[in-house]
Amino acid sequence: MSAQAKSIVFLSSMSVYGSVNVAEVSEETESHSPGAYGKAKYDAEHRLHECITAGFGAGLSIRLPGTVGRGSHHNFISDTLKLILANQKIEIKNPDSFFNNIVYVDNLAKFIMKWLDSPGRGYSMTNLASREPMSIRDVISLLYIKTNRPERVEFRDALPASFLISLNKAVSLGYEPQTVHESISDFIQAELMG
Repeated sequence: MSAQAKSIVFLSSMSVYGSVNVAEVSEETESHSPGAYGKAKYDAEHRLHECITAGFGAGLSIRLPGTVGRGSHHNFISDTLKLILANQKIEIKNPDSFFNNIVYVDNLAKFIMKWLDSPGRGYSMTNLASREPMSIRDVISLLYIKTNRPERVEFRDALPASFLISLNKAVSLGYEPQTVHESISDFIQAELMG
């Protein structure tokens, strides 16, 4: 390696799990029919694991949930916030399900820096999320409150149901998760200041 890097952090995705049929996803949850994106992420994780096993140094694969920060897109919270700011009506599924499938980018960066500074790392793979799950109904309410917009939302039940993400492995690696409320609040503040 010409750069002489001794550590690699690979930003993977919860998409590696494909169709999720469990109430809580952990690193032991089996993958079911991931799409091309999820399979590509899984294959890259496997390749990194092989490199570390062969003696490269240290590696960490982070399976990211909806990652939010200024300008973020293509995830539930980011896309819903854009619709709310545009005063468009939104349709939300499974309002009484609980949600922690979010990480604020600053919290992610703090975890990466802490992991890079820790000794004896080898290879690890972990999911990330936020702690203290909120119902989807309360998440949507928070988005409206923080943006000072009138609620224009229709709730309905649908399949598949949402799932939670276990934080046990991430916490064991030094991750200090924000609450869902904090992650959403920090994201909205960053977006509105932009």
